[in-house]
Amino acid sequence: MDKKWKQFFKGTTLDQYKDEVQTRNYQNLKSFSLIGIIMMCFAVLFGQLMRRTITFNTEFLVILAYFVLMYVVLRCTKNHNRHSTVLFYLWMLPLMVMGILMGTFLDPTQPSITIMVFICVLPLFILDKPWRIVLFIVFVAAAYTVCCFIAKTEEMFIADMIDLVLFTALGIGVNCLILRDGIYNVEYAARMKIVSERDSLTKIFNRGSGETKIKALIDRGIGGMFCILDVDDFKSINDQYGHSAGDLVLQIVAGGLQKLFKGENVVMRMGGDEFAAYIIGVTDVDSGRDLMNRLLQSIGMVSFPKIPDFHIAVSLGGTFFNPAIKKDFETLYHESDNALYQAKRNGKGQYILHEG
Repeated sequence: MDKKWKQFFKGTTLDQYKDEVQTRNYQNLKSFSLIGIIMMCFAVLFGQLMRRTITFNTEFLVILAYFVLMYVVLRCTKNHNRHSTVLFYLWMLPLMVMGILMGTFLDPTQPSITIMVFICVLPLFILDKPWRIVLFIVFVAAAYTVCCFIAKTEEMFIADMIDLVLFTALGIGVNCLILRDGIYNVEYAARMKIVSERDSLTKIFNRGSGETKIKALIDRGIGGMFCILDVDDFKSINDQYGHSAGDLVLQIVAGGLQKLFKGENVVMRMGGDEFAAYIIGVTDVDSGRDLMNRLLQSIGMVSFPKIPDFHIAVSLGGTFFNPAIKKDFETLYHESDNALYQAKRNGKGQYILHEG
């Protein structure tokens, strides 16, 4: 096995895209439940129509009820999908158990095609590390082997084992091929998301994605401080030291904002030399002033080896969002922008907080 396949089998690249994987598995699980409902409805309907010719299996009603329950639970927990991969396995285990029992003890005289199909098809819906998928398939095959050994005659057991080996190999092969494309799609989607959301120079959120995230926080009623930051005399930096120095200043300011405002806080570049941030939990003037002072101090301490006499200066304007006082993003932006220009008029290198 070459290095590429070893890396693929371990699934190490998926660790970099956990959120994307969990989101996709939640969506896949919901689709899986809908497909199960449709499939079982057809099975029940067909069984009722043909009940005079064939024996209707009430187990189909149990599986239908299980898929309905699955769908209802997923609809009620749509905002709690951080562990959807684990939940996918947990939801599939009872189906596998039912399939094994139906394929062995329900009619020991017949070959167990049902469980063979389950082994191949069900794991295709999961996006996970390939070694876990393979382990799951092997575990189910082992459980089936035990039940088949207990329930069936020696002749039927041998016949089923031949089929089981073939279907297990098929299931592992098909799942690995599908997973390879799935992992590539996740990597590509994650890269495109970063490109669409991030500012190419500073690597922080661009204006569009930053505003979307802040508006989402406001809609959820999460209080905080919104501030706008502007680099003082940025044009003169470009004119005197060159655009490469100006780009470096912007990167340093963005890095300083990111370092100070970690976690769920949103930091974005508005455009040019203007930045904005939404800091969760800072809802009063005293804590806002403390944060602004720390930011001014950390940026003011930055030095440039090639330009020893140069120091960055910024001006800031801020305002507060409290769920008790209804404000939208446009209001926060307007208040912060006015405070920023007041700071500029007062002599730059300082901050003004809107306290209304």
